[in-house]
Amino acid sequence: MSLRSQARRDGRPVDSRIYRRRFLNDIHHLIGRGFQNISHLELQTQDEPSITGLLTASIENFLDDPQSPGWTERYSIQDERHLNDSERQGASRLRVDFELTSSRHRPRPRFQIEAKRLRSPENTSLAAYLGKDGLGSFLQRRYAKGHPWAGMMGYVQSETVTSWANRIRASFLERPDAFLVAEETEVLQPETLDPLLPSVYRSDHLRDDSQSIEIHHVFLHCC
Repeated sequence: MSLRSQARRDGRPVDSRIYRRRFLNDIHHLIGRGFQNISHLELQTQDEPSITGLLTASIENFLDDPQSPGWTERYSIQDERHLNDSERQGASRLRVDFELTSSRHRPRPRFQIEAKRLRSPENTSLAAYLGKDGLGSFLQRRYAKGHPWAGMMGYVQSETVTSWANRIRASFLERPDAFLVAEETEVLQPETLDPLLPSVYRSDHLRDDSQSIEIHHVFLHCC
């Protein structure tokens, strides 16, 4: 699991493919451990900020726990992470729901996550998830600018993960250009990087600066 365990003894950096896999595995494990330690009984009626607050607090507790594995000391989490750019300052800055950061390399790898509730009515939830303040924030480089990966988190408060994944997949197939879907890739493929998170999918997109980004769609059962 540990990125540290993959470091070269001669001090040279690890292979980028190995690092990518280990980094994403660690991120998924932290999310899974955080969600595992939350009482799920009342999540069906909670709003998105409340669930995100519970989740990030749980992840932070795991990172701070002296009994947690040694590799966790390289990670930090920030809830409602303000993003700095040349266009917005102060309170007007963009703010992603939360961000996980590794100190293993410079520049520090970051994994930014935007969360949305998935519940009835279906069209409203789907529009929010795929819209300009959801997935669109990553596709238009408002979030995760300069990073090759990011996460969309769906808090499933009605129906099933499969039903929501099918709706998202259908939207990508119907309007691939609108969602900048990368050619010759599976539109929404199941992905399991950690057994604690079995309901994860991946989609690949080519942003308007011709840089690719992989989106990890993490669905958490809240019903």
